[in-house]
Amino acid sequence: RDMLWGTDSATIDYQNYSYEDLHELDTKLFFKKAFDEISLNNTIQNVVFDLSCNTGGVVNCIPFLLTFLTEHPSMVFDYGNTHETFEVFYNCDLNYDNVYGNDSYTNYNYYCMTSTSSFSCGNAFPTYLNYLGLATLIGERTGGGTCMVGDFVSAVGTIFRNSSLARMGGYDHVNNRFVCYENGLEPDIAIGTEHFYDNAY
Repeated sequence: RDMLWGTDSATIDYQNYSYEDLHELDTKLFFKKAFDEISLNNTIQNVVFDLSCNTGGVVNCIPFLLTFLTEHPSMVFDYGNTHETFEVFYNCDLNYDNVYGNDSYTNYNYYCMTSTSSFSCGNAFPTYLNYLGLATLIGERTGGGTCMVGDFVSAVGTIFRNSSLARMGGYDHVNNRFVCYENGLEPDIAIGTEHFYDNAY
C-alpha cells in the first residue's frame, strides 16, 4: 500500500482511526496500530504477512515495514547501465520520540505467505525478509519483478511511467556479486494455494 507523503504522521491519533481509514491515509500508521495491538496480547508469538495477492506498490514503503521487524534494515540496489551496486541502510522513528532505534518489534517469529501473484514490491518485500533473515517464506515461488518504475517526461511535457534500469535485490558477500530477484524467489516451505487459508493444515 502506498504511503501518502505529506501527511504529518506524528500528529495523527492513529488509535482512534479504523484500519480502513488508516489504509487510505498512511501505511506506516496502519502497521503501527496493528503492531501496537499485537504487542498488547501476551499470547501472540507468530506474525504472518500475507502477500499472496499483493501485486505491487511503492518501494519507499518497504524500509518502513522492515523497520518494524529489525533495527537498521538495508536494501540493495543495482543500476543496469553501470552495474553500480550499493546497499542503503535505513532508520525510522516508529514511536515519534525523536530517537532512532529501539522501536522495532523484534520478539516475534515472522512468516510471509507468497504466491506467483506476489509481484514487484509484493515480490521485493518477501525477498528482503529473506535476505535479512527476518521471516520464513511460506507458499509458492514469488512472481518476480524487482525493477523500479521511473518517470520520463517528453519534450512536450507528456509523462510516461516505465521500467527503469535500477533493480532491487541482495548481495552475495561470498562471491562479491549482486543477486537479482527479478525471476522470483522460492519459499522456505512450499505449500499450494489450496492450503493457504486452511488453519488446520
